[in-house]
Amino acid sequence: DDDRARSAHALPRLGAMGGLLATLRCSNVGGAADVMECIRHRDAETLGAILRARPSLARRSLFCGMGFSALHYACAAASANGGSSAVVCCLLAAGARPGARDARGRTPLMLAARAGDAEVARVLMATRRANTRALDGCARSCVHYAAAAGRAEAVALLLDPEALRMSGDEGLIPPNLVPDTRGFSSWIDARSEGGVTALHLAALGGHVETLWILLASGAEPTCTTYGDLAVLFSPNPSTGDYLMLSGSTPAHYAVMGISDVRAAQCLRLLVSAGGQLDAPHDDGRAG
Repeated sequence: DDDRARSAHALPRLGAMGGLLATLRCSNVGGAADVMECIRHRDAETLGAILRARPSLARRSLFCGMGFSALHYACAAASANGGSSAVVCCLLAAGARPGARDARGRTPLMLAARAGDAEVARVLMATRRANTRALDGCARSCVHYAAAAGRAEAVALLLDPEALRMSGDEGLIPPNLVPDTRGFSSWIDARSEGGVTALHLAALGGHVETLWILLASGAEPTCTTYGDLAVLFSPNPSTGDYLMLSGSTPAHYAVMGISDVRAAQCLRLLVSAGGQLDAPHDDGRAG
């Protein structure tokens, strides 16, 4: 097709850029596999050349029927060490949609938050089209994703008033948060399926710094889960999801963590913020 022909003609002009591009064959240049390879190697220069020839790749789903775009992939492949912002900027310049959702309702910002790359998250929010307040198919926000993975810097960014103003989501800025029907703010204490909050997730993972940031930002330490069982997702797909009893507080989640030392630290923080160690589950059993 015309896009592929333009890609092939663009190759010789790249000259000394070499690197990854030297391994690509003209017959396959500009495909989704090449875009993914550039993203994995954080090769923004080569990616830019491919997208100039085939800009539609910036908006196309990489996997048929999954809605997982190149921008989703770049954000998922990012890391807390940074280095992916140039690739993300390249995709955005080519027309990638920062508020796009995949088949599970996830946005690129959710994946960047889970990866812990605060710079990529900042770039997405600066577009004012990242849909900061979006929820995935299980009603989890980008703050849930960051907290579950213990990404303290990303959590701090997502709760930062200036960053929220920059993103166009002034309505999320304290003290202008509108309480939900349970009395908790609709942002920092937003509840996913079963009533799980970001604070629950940080406590379960023993993410002390993330927990501290949430509490310092006004997260409610006594909020409880509801329903027969609260399904709690794990940031590590290999570990599977967790099932927790209804009526569980973040303190209940903390004692279920893998580290006794971190659990003790989390419990001290929760108690200092008003949490209770003897609060029972809905069935009357104490945690």
